[in-house]
Amino acid sequence: MHNLSNKDLDTSSDESLALKTEPLKADSMPTLNLQSVPSPTVPIHIITSKYASPINVIAYMGIGAHRTMMNPKVLPPDTWIPHTK
Repeated sequence: MHNLSNKDLDTSSDESLALKTEPLKADSMPTLNLQSVPSPTVPIHIITSKYASPINVIAYMGIGAHRTMMNPKVLPPDTWIPHTK
């Protein structure tokens, strides 16, 4: 922090109205840490019956990704496995 003197507080000069800036060094810029970026996924267990062992899956939280993943037009037809409802 800089100490302000009476000269710095004088508003009659144009120099006191100018912003005082300092160059930002590249070394002091924050870096992106991928571990600190929140992930919109949650690990959950799906239990298909009372005695079945749980199936580990990853659930996506409301980001609209399910629209792309569940859209059969995104992947070629030979990549889809037949299923029943």
